[in-house]
Amino acid sequence: MLDVGLGRLRVVLAVEVGAPVRSNELIEAARWARTHQLWEPMRAVFERAWEDVPGPETGLWFGEALYWTRRMPEAEAVLAAGELVCTTDAERVALATVRARTLEIGLGRPSEAEALRQSRLDSVSDPAARLEMACAQCERWMFDGEIDQVLAVLASARDLSAMGHVDAAFDASRYRLTQSTVGALGLNGQFAEMTAEYQLHLQLAIDHELTHPLAREVVDPWWVAGNLTAGRLDTVVDVISDRYATALAVDDGLSRPLWALPKAIERWVAGDLVAAEHFAREAMGVPAAVVSIRRMATHYLARILELAGRYDEALAHARSTVGDDYVGIVRSWGAGIEYRCEMGSSAVLLPSDRRRLAARVHDAIDGAIERGQLITAAYVAHDVVGYDHGIDVAATLSDLAARTDAPSVRWMSAHASVLAGDGVDALLDAVHESNAAGCHGLTERLASAAVDVAVGRRDTTAAAAATALLQQCRSQTTGFAGTSRQPGVFDAFGLSTREREIARAATAGLTDHDIAAELYISVRTVNAHLRTIYRKLGINRRRELPVG
Repeated sequence: MLDVGLGRLRVVLAVEVGAPVRSNELIEAARWARTHQLWEPMRAVFERAWEDVPGPETGLWFGEALYWTRRMPEAEAVLAAGELVCTTDAERVALATVRARTLEIGLGRPSEAEALRQSRLDSVSDPAARLEMACAQCERWMFDGEIDQVLAVLASARDLSAMGHVDAAFDASRYRLTQSTVGALGLNGQFAEMTAEYQLHLQLAIDHELTHPLAREVVDPWWVAGNLTAGRLDTVVDVISDRYATALAVDDGLSRPLWALPKAIERWVAGDLVAAEHFAREAMGVPAAVVSIRRMATHYLARILELAGRYDEALAHARSTVGDDYVGIVRSWGAGIEYRCEMGSSAVLLPSDRRRLAARVHDAIDGAIERGQLITAAYVAHDVVGYDHGIDVAATLSDLAARTDAPSVRWMSAHASVLAGDGVDALLDAVHESNAAGCHGLTERLASAAVDVAVGRRDTTAAAAATALLQQCRSQTTGFAGTSRQPGVFDAFGLSTREREIARAATAGLTDHDIAAELYISVRTVNAHLRTIYRKLGINRRRELPVG
């Protein structure tokens, strides 16, 4: 092992001074550097390998090194030259996928990238090579939010596997495909399948010693974000802490903001909006080339600010990417955030403005469902629950809850259903579940709705239970608009200060005479107050008083 390390060091030193290097030693050093993603420190070695031993493999390595060190025009030129010396479909596909990513992400030429991918896909017949090329298409589809397209490729890969088209090359492509399918299944709300796909990703890496520059920094964040938005906080909280701590230690300018985004989502889900805002702003500090993370962080920040009641700031962030179709996954979110900001602000909206907002939300929900973004559709539909929007969100959320296995969608559906006339018990169950799962951000809204519904229906038992849950939730959240005061059930029913005092004394077991003596008022006044309390609470006798 020591001799191997010294051999690599000799190669590096020889390259630095321009001395001759054996081709086999040069290739071994470059291959090792690529495996360990030492793009900047070993860039000169990659370049020398390409110059001395020009071929598909060395062209790919040098092109990747130029891409990851942000020398995009040079990367595209090297990758194009590498394609000219390819002799197999596998080689052409490997060069073309990295070149297409360089054209699209690095140089902002997506039409050329799409043409390149399609050309290579049309020219190869080997199943593994076609799957590898389709993986590159899936990267594009994930950015566009075309989840249904990614899942169609996954179905094809599974069919090929069932027919026995499995070898080392196929497994390598299948591993590459998981970089898109883990996120796609999460956005589609198929979390049992997402878990299986994530486990396959890990197993293939172990069985075949597979690596890819994007693998760890793509699959893990998708896995984490998917579980968080589904309300499965407990499955990933340790992963987030570990990866963010590692990112802080590395501090390479990319890892820290990359993992700040899952931290922001985790804090938002947990109901800690103060910390969530901090991490979302940190995530927005990614390098300009990492557009997807920047766009997602912008939209999560907008959602956090809206929940905090900072509507003008939230609107500015939600609208900052209007017209930018680079990340289709978050396009729909902006419609829901804008709707809630406009409806929650003090500005008076004209009927035409309301119709415009409702139409945009309706289109966003339909578009998200059509593209397979069922979790996104659920969140946007939930954004308009409780408003006069002209959309049957109760039916929409009920359908989405039946089509996904995401607990959060089931909880949202219970919220919409109770406002549509269903009993409050299902919503109270959802509040219990979401609170127990640590999803205090969603719990706050569900519990508030449960209190309002129970009070409106004069259901004192449900109101007392919902109020207790809301108090518990608000003790665990920070930054939400209008949650500084801890309400009691008597506050919810509009009892005056004196009426609350008497009601609490009565529920504590004091008689009318005891209450009169305690408060220095007459028994007749106590009786009068109790009659008013009974009327406001919709009850008839003392033993029906809730604990408030």
